[in-house]
Amino acid sequence: GRIRLQSKSSIWRQPEGCGSVFRALARDGALADMKSRGVTSILMTSVNNLLAKVGDPLLIGICSSQHMPMGLKVVERLTPEEVVGVLVNDERTTYKDEDNDGNLDQVMVVRPAVLQHFELTDEQRRRRERRGRLFFGEADLCQYYFTIELAEKMSVKLA
Repeated sequence: GRIRLQSKSSIWRQPEGCGSVFRALARDGALADMKSRGVTSILMTSVNNLLAKVGDPLLIGICSSQHMPMGLKVVERLTPEEVVGVLVNDERTTYKDEDNDGNLDQVMVVRPAVLQHFELTDEQRRRRERRGRLFFGEADLCQYYFTIELAEKMSVKLA
């Protein structure tokens, strides 16, 4: 591999956080370069998962064959003590005029999100469903698939 330099004397380091990678890819011209070379999707893997398969053919194949703009790989959490992020539904209430009657309507917006293990309370970490599985049971493997089009949209939205 190659080491990316920020300047002639310093190594480029991770941007401000996971979501900022889209801004960095657009700002530094990487998205435009990939698009010009015919790249249609990106597979990102975090340094948090040292055992991840580089270029995971299963994740890429499933997402690509199903024409999914994004995907992530998860496994079942088996114990509350596992130090992993978990997949959750981020539910927020907003107000907008949904029916064009001039009045604001209360709207529930649900988006998938990943909560890090330290963001969960002990009660949340240990909570179980009736069948015995952990309620927050999908462990994030830090492997993410994105189409170039979605990465471009995210770079603008997060700018």
